[in-house]
Amino acid sequence: MTSRKLRSLSLVEAIYFGDKEVLAECKKLYDSWKNDGTWIAPNLRESVYTAGIIGGGSEEWQYLLDYLQNSTIPSEKSLLVDVLSESPNTEQLKQFLEYSLDSTKIDPQDKYKVITRVANRPSGHHLARNFLFHNWKTFFG
Repeated sequence: MTSRKLRSLSLVEAIYFGDKEVLAECKKLYDSWKNDGTWIAPNLRESVYTAGIIGGGSEEWQYLLDYLQNSTIPSEKSLLVDVLSESPNTEQLKQFLEYSLDSTKIDPQDKYKVITRVANRPSGHHLARNFLFHNWKTFFG
């Protein structure tokens, strides 16, 4: 594993485990990117986007969702699906699951990833299960 990848993973894990200093620094980078268009190095994008989701609110989540819908780069879209599913807000996770049914919002090939990623969150497990139960015919009908 490269030192850049290890650094990126370490920053993301620090955010997940509540390191306020790392969260604050990455959130500053997120705000600068969102407000001023400041470029983010590819190896820092996951930690910066994660800081926006974990340290932000509905505005940051919606901004990344809009960014996902406008992105044309498959690797960036995959990263954004991962990060958006990390929201601590269950209403956002429910909305993300619902969006997975709409091919104008989430690419059809990514809908299963949305469900899986939400299901992997402690707060999303029951949401994903209920979502699949209520939409069973859509997926398996």
